[in-house]
Amino acid sequence: MRIQQCSNDQDADILALFGRRLMEIGDGNVDVLELEDDVVIGGDSFESFCDSIFPDFNTMYNDGDYLVSRAILTPVHTGVTYINNYLYNKFPCTEERVYLSVDSLPDNVDMDNYPVEVLNSLEFGNLPAHTLKLKIGCPVMLLRNLDPKSGLCNGTRLICRAFGSSVIKVEITSGSHKGHMALIPRVKLSPTASTFPIPFLRKQFPITLSFASTINKAQGQTYSRVGIYLPSDVFSHGQLYVAMSRVGNPSALKFFFDKPLSPGETNYKTANVVYKEVYNRLE
Repeated sequence: MRIQQCSNDQDADILALFGRRLMEIGDGNVDVLELEDDVVIGGDSFESFCDSIFPDFNTMYNDGDYLVSRAILTPVHTGVTYINNYLYNKFPCTEERVYLSVDSLPDNVDMDNYPVEVLNSLEFGNLPAHTLKLKIGCPVMLLRNLDPKSGLCNGTRLICRAFGSSVIKVEITSGSHKGHMALIPRVKLSPTASTFPIPFLRKQFPITLSFASTINKAQGQTYSRVGIYLPSDVFSHGQLYVAMSRVGNPSALKFFFDKPLSPGETNYKTANVVYKEVYNRLE
């Protein structure tokens, strides 16, 4: 939990209340979280929601610190793809490169059962897309450990700086290697057995756009501003706590729900999933 420090007594009270609320959510003492109006953007205001997390996008898009200090988090990969595509299309830079993966199967698997077009269409949260669209200045996240000693670890946030046919030049934006340039090559990747039973190979750059991220992928990250996009409730242990605790101040947090409030409802609500037996086993 990353609660900011402050000298103003009123702000200190707000932060203390936020910290206590996060602890209640994390401990599972809140089954359904009722949200105040000032932290929710609902209904058909998705553009307003994105603008609240990425204000002045058209003028700040070339500021790497601005881009990587904020993100929109959502429970599932389909939501991540939707948000990343939306903000990518709004990204003002016109210098674009499209990279296509080479997908293949082991020799002992019949290609007739899994034609290459089917493999190309498969998308998993731990794999880059078959069609990887990038623009100069776009924020991306590394999906594999390439060179931890040089700061290239799974989850590292990067900014695209130049495109080649076989490598992408990126700037590392966090950690002790912040500001250093690195070259990302194409590598062979395979989904885990739990996501796809056939060990197909995808040769692609191991990066993905990072305007948005799944909540689980955001564990360990710290942001100055976070949006939480909930087309549906969180579904796994501790997700709501992880999402809300990526910032240290409640004013840096916004929620978005796809649908308007139902008749008779006055506030948006969302479920909090915590398996208390997990904590009991640790005692």
